[in-house]
Amino acid sequence: MTRFLLACLVLTARAGAQELFLRSFGTRDGLAHERVNAILEAPEGGLWIGTWEGLSRFDGREFESFGTESGLAPALCFELALDPEGRLWTTPYRAGLARFVPDADEGQ
Repeated sequence: MTRFLLACLVLTARAGAQELFLRSFGTRDGLAHERVNAILEAPEGGLWIGTWEGLSRFDGREFESFGTESGLAPALCFELALDPEGRLWTTPYRAGLARFVPDADEGQ
């Protein structure tokens, strides 16, 4: 089974030694699906993650996921990109190119 591995690197110096901490995230943590197709760093510092079941936004602490109920049709996302204005674009399965607006209140 493919697992999404997000490496949280925390390097600490103790007597000249360094420790490396890794953590694996999955659907139990809020990720939309464990099969990840694309990862993109957002301008505000978080991550956008395109999966087989939608998009997930990771802010460093928790995930917020978006699927068909959020307007993704279909939910399978292959590529992610930001335009010069910082808007998120994705290439959903067999659906061409789509701009994703996570918050309907933004008026975009």
